[in-house]
Amino acid sequence: MKNRLFFLLFLPLLWSCGGNKSNKTLFQSANGEKGEIVIVADSLVWNGPVGGALRKTFRLAMPGILRTEPMFRVHEIRPSEFNSLFQKSRNLIFVTTFDLKTEDSKKLQDAFSEEAISKIQSDSSVFMELKQDQYATHQDIVSLFGKDQETLAAQIERNRFLLRDLVNLSERKRRTEELFPNESYKKQSNLLLEKYGFTLDVPYGYNLVEESDNFLWFKNASADEDKFIMVSSKPYKSQGQFVEDSLISFRDDISRRYVTGYKDSTYMITERQVPVEFKNVNFNGRFAVEMRGLWKLTNFVPQGGSFISYAFADADKGRLYYIEGFVYAPNRKKRETLRELESILWTFRFKGEEEKPKKARS
Repeated sequence: MKNRLFFLLFLPLLWSCGGNKSNKTLFQSANGEKGEIVIVADSLVWNGPVGGALRKTFRLAMPGILRTEPMFRVHEIRPSEFNSLFQKSRNLIFVTTFDLKTEDSKKLQDAFSEEAISKIQSDSSVFMELKQDQYATHQDIVSLFGKDQETLAAQIERNRFLLRDLVNLSERKRRTEELFPNESYKKQSNLLLEKYGFTLDVPYGYNLVEESDNFLWFKNASADEDKFIMVSSKPYKSQGQFVEDSLISFRDDISRRYVTGYKDSTYMITERQVPVEFKNVNFNGRFAVEMRGLWKLTNFVPQGGSFISYAFADADKGRLYYIEGFVYAPNRKKRETLRELESILWTFRFKGEEEKPKKARS
């Protein structure tokens, strides 16, 4: 059912809420804070079941953070408030249902052709369209629609994980472009390819602080926070190594050997008092398990933070890989730092799978 969302792009919808599409080269870059979403909807829609489903989808707490932070920062505005300032937003979501006849709803409904309205009213699976760069460059737009509020709310609930992933992917792509504005990162990546048979794009400021046959550790230290990337591997024997307890044990074994505290007797372990969140993902074309959770130091040393990681196998070489980004930033928000680390981890490729040179959207 989830894949059917991507078949909806054929709909002949023309969103014209206050702006004309012109030559993209004249557009300014989208603005707004990282992780920000602007939702354009009638207040009756926002205060009804559709708004409730949207809040549950996008205001969910970011996993792996001790002090709760929402996954996205959500702003809701009425269609009559959709001016040139909001048109430049990085993530736009237009929402309308055809059971309302208010002036605000009509502003959105007028953008639909009669053919599109007929299709929406007869087929509840037709409820979304995706667009890019309509009012600004580096902009992603999601349009959600339904014959009535109950129908659309049910579709949002049913596809909340996919909707969340769509916006997170947009944020990750933007962050990747910011981290790697040119090809200077390739020198480090090529060295890794020659020596270890994989590439990992490491941004400026991350220094290699530990290296062994099966372990790499990069660190970016600043006055406000310390960010780390580590890569490790061990023999791959069976799918049982992807079991949750097995992955946590693998992580703790790595950190016990390599990630020590300022006292020789301390080292990093996984904090188990707060459950680690596990998720199966398609990681650049191969099965992987994503982990998000908290870490701490042993022996009651008051240090800890958040981590995100991926575990996947290279069956040809018989190796299980574990890559992780973790952060130490006491009393600071961590959502966008974790997105930065996530973006770096997703650049990992084995030899023969290297990405083509990055090309910014224009």
